[in-house]
Amino acid sequence: MIAASILMCITACYGYRGMYWVSLVSTPLILALACWVVFRSLEEVGGFSGLVSVQPQTTMTIALAITTVVGTFVSAGTQAPNWTRFARSGSQAVWACVIGFLLGNGLMILFGAIGAITFHEGDFVLILYNLGLVGWGLVLLFGNLWKSNADTAYAFGVAGAELFRKPRKTPFVIGGCVIGTALALTGVHNHLVDYLSLLGTFIPPLGGVIIADFLCRWRRGIPEGYTPQPVHWRNLAVYAVAAFLAWLSGEFEVGIPPLIGIVAAIALTMFLHRVFGNSSANGEVSTSTV
Repeated sequence: MIAASILMCITACYGYRGMYWVSLVSTPLILALACWVVFRSLEEVGGFSGLVSVQPQTTMTIALAITTVVGTFVSAGTQAPNWTRFARSGSQAVWACVIGFLLGNGLMILFGAIGAITFHEGDFVLILYNLGLVGWGLVLLFGNLWKSNADTAYAFGVAGAELFRKPRKTPFVIGGCVIGTALALTGVHNHLVDYLSLLGTFIPPLGGVIIADFLCRWRRGIPEGYTPQPVHWRNLAVYAVAAFLAWLSGEFEVGIPPLIGIVAAIALTMFLHRVFGNSSANGEVSTSTV
């Protein structure tokens, strides 16, 4: 695990092109193996009619299911600008997100669900192992983790460099890999569903703040000479309130946490912008009104 983490860390330190070549090799392999699992799953249960007749052994509320699914891609959604900034045009960036999130992520969730229903196992690697395809299971495990972890380490490094205003992201990439490796060694993967639920609860409000802040202030672009505040306390407070409401929604099983979080964040940000407007401190300038 430590050796693999070092390899993934080196890839992230190398930058975007290193991750591009890893994805270019691993993504088609993962898709092909996922299709193979679906084919074998349908063969095992006698087609789609047999699949829908399988009775589940455990249950999950609709709200928790949606929150978990949202958690599988919502963190990548907030990282999307790290990748789309390399696009040649805005339309390319949009289509890349549509294909990656809606088509790619949607298909992988569907394929995983079919395999889980058939073999009562949610891990593709273990399904391949149970089918006797141990070698391909290792290829899937290593390729998927290498791609995902390198991307995440790179995003962590970019975020750290931006947050602390440092010119190099490499120290933050290494620090993120150390943290991730330590968590992996403690068995954090045994709490995957709980972790995805947390992501699905606490990250959507962040997206809501970003969306509303853009609509309120940045639709016409960033003014020349603009100096950003180190911390935008009002937006941070909105995020805290919206995240708390999303968490309460999950705790009391009222509504859908990610939806409540993002709607609350958008509404509160726009409301406060209407009431207080923009401060002129630190070079902040109002560029538009809502």
